[in-house]
Amino acid sequence: MLSIFLHFHLTLLCHHLLSQLYREEFIIDGDHQKSHHHYRRFSKRYQKKQSTVKNFWIVTGLIIIIFPILPLAIILLITTTLLSFGFLDDTE
Repeated sequence: MLSIFLHFHLTLLCHHLLSQLYREEFIIDGDHQKSHHHYRRFSKRYQKKQSTVKNFWIVTGLIIIIFPILPLAIILLITTTLLSFGFLDDTE
């Protein structure tokens, strides 16, 4: 029981520390900043896209709550997932 408790809290600590590392913009040079593996997540354009996708999901969730029909929910969830991936995709 104690080992499970310790494992759980150490895992939470590791996730917290790693998320801090991903949030920091520790590469300040203009040339090296684009080589950071999460560079696009820091841009204002991408954050605006994330906000739009979040709103898609909120509207989808509200529709599912209002109309609790399983086939409709499945279709909406699959459609919203594919739209989210397509909207956030930055490939040219």
